[in-house]
Amino acid sequence: MKPPLQFVRQTAPAFVEPVFSSHLHNIYGQFVEMYTDGSKTFERAGCGIYIADRNLRYSITIKKFSSFITSELFAILHALYLAYSLKIIKVVVVTDGLSSLQSITNWNWKQHSFANKIAVLYSTLSASGYEVRFLWVPGHQNILGNEIDDQLAKLSTAKPSSNPPKCVHYKRVNTRFNFTDMLPYMYQHSFHAWEI
Repeated sequence: MKPPLQFVRQTAPAFVEPVFSSHLHNIYGQFVEMYTDGSKTFERAGCGIYIADRNLRYSITIKKFSSFITSELFAILHALYLAYSLKIIKVVVVTDGLSSLQSITNWNWKQHSFANKIAVLYSTLSASGYEVRFLWVPGHQNILGNEIDDQLAKLSTAKPSSNPPKCVHYKRVNTRFNFTDMLPYMYQHSFHAWEI
């Protein structure tokens, strides 16, 4: 007897994309969408961030020995920092990295320093009137923002090109995220730092 294929057919990109887009529009219509993704190869590690409403694209190369989870968490952390820098008051961080979302929402997983920094930054932003939401998106389902961000993440681990796309902001950073610019802001609201 053959197994039923109905579920497989219903989870095809043609089914998932309109459902996800409708959910995003109905629930997060007033939020700025920031897509994040990590990438890891044998030689390089990096991440991509795509701010859909402003068509801003970031491709960030980090230390090559960073793990895939480090790449994904760095993307989320940097997205929150960009939300603060660009004064985006209502933001939804969209990622296909389920393990990354689990690591920042489950206290038992918070052994990664970036997960802790995300928790502190999230609490600090929330205490200051920012609205930050996290949303998981299924990967490789032809969801435009996620597909663009996937390309940006892969671009961060590609060999340097002499003709990079002009619309992409490139950065090379080490994975020790610098909070120098955020310190006065964080100290001002430090009493809210662990409410997540």
